[in-house]
Amino acid sequence: MSASDSLSPSQLFSLLFATDPPPGDPYPLYEALRAEGEPVRVDAGLWVATGYDMCELVLRDQRFANDMDAVGLKKGGPRWRGHSALRMLESMMLMANPPRHGRLRRALQGRFTSSRAVSSGATVVRGIADGLVADLASRGRSDFVTDFADLLPTEVISRFIGIPRSDRRHFRQQILAFNLVFERGTDSRQLRAADRATDEITGYLDELLAERRTGDGDDLLTHIARASADGSLPEEEAVPLVFQIYNASYQTVSSLLGNGLAVLMEHPEQFAALRERRVPLSAAVTEVLRHDPPVQSTGRHATTPLTLGREKVEEGDMVVALIGAANRDPDRYRLPQSFRADRVGPQPLSFGQGIHYCLGAPLALAQMEAAFSALLTLRTIEPAGPGERRPSANMRGYSRLPVEVRA
Repeated sequence: MSASDSLSPSQLFSLLFATDPPPGDPYPLYEALRAEGEPVRVDAGLWVATGYDMCELVLRDQRFANDMDAVGLKKGGPRWRGHSALRMLESMMLMANPPRHGRLRRALQGRFTSSRAVSSGATVVRGIADGLVADLASRGRSDFVTDFADLLPTEVISRFIGIPRSDRRHFRQQILAFNLVFERGTDSRQLRAADRATDEITGYLDELLAERRTGDGDDLLTHIARASADGSLPEEEAVPLVFQIYNASYQTVSSLLGNGLAVLMEHPEQFAALRERRVPLSAAVTEVLRHDPPVQSTGRHATTPLTLGREKVEEGDMVVALIGAANRDPDRYRLPQSFRADRVGPQPLSFGQGIHYCLGAPLALAQMEAAFSALLTLRTIEPAGPGERRPSANMRGYSRLPVEVRA
């Protein structure tokens, strides 16, 4: 009997989303919640779903929606719109509901999903990944997060958006400060830091967009600036779109790379199978997404009274879909706690479902495949010490992952 078996659903939920300290391993907590039923009520007006089918329903069903008023009230109190970070969050596509969400998504669709964009993006990504792997090899020992996992998505998305090279490091740091607003337990100090970062980034992006309105470049900033100038995209939507794209493309991919390498180093026989091409790389990338996704949960609010399983969910109630639990549902995956690079099964829910399915998924997958293709050219890459997890209940990944590399 584990310690979590004696905890109530409310206590389990609190542990999952604690930030001081954050949960070291959320998966035993998911299993304890799964044993309580589906869905599980953890507080008044608050439910969690752990199963694949119910999480998929919550993400797809249009009876569920985002409720920024509820989110803002929880994070910033009755006057939450006085916080620039929360106003920015409200303006971002991930918090939008139809019809606004569809309009914003259409403004970006071709930039991510066309075959030309995917093909040209993959070529650029592989070139960057090869260069970073060469740097790893020249060092011998390094921190994989600092020297590879953070740098690859930063460079890729910065080029894609059009962030000048000299500004990329600082821009990334400010985005990380803004991301404090995503933590479930955001405190006043974190919110003030997120506000300052929001104000700085907004001013910076406003200047870049003004410069690009008359430019002839092919980057995302120029595309958005033109759309804003010709009236096809409201001017006030421009900066939040850039926030959204950078956010969705940087920290999630960085976390995936760290999580993926860590689990492959724990299973050298599976790493060898990839190197020998006995297992398709695409299958291994999908298994990394399933086994340890960066975004472990997402919440939706019921827009009408409805029944989930045997439970009555009232209008306004929030249901948290535990993606990390759904991806290890024993009803959908055989030996779900195990990492199997050659696994065959349903697509994991790591990129979401429904109208909010990740627009940048093709670019994220291209980065994962390019990264591991490049890493597989190394003779060895092994742990050089214990890794450290990022102190976040919102984004599961490594802050440090020491490795020893031999070319």
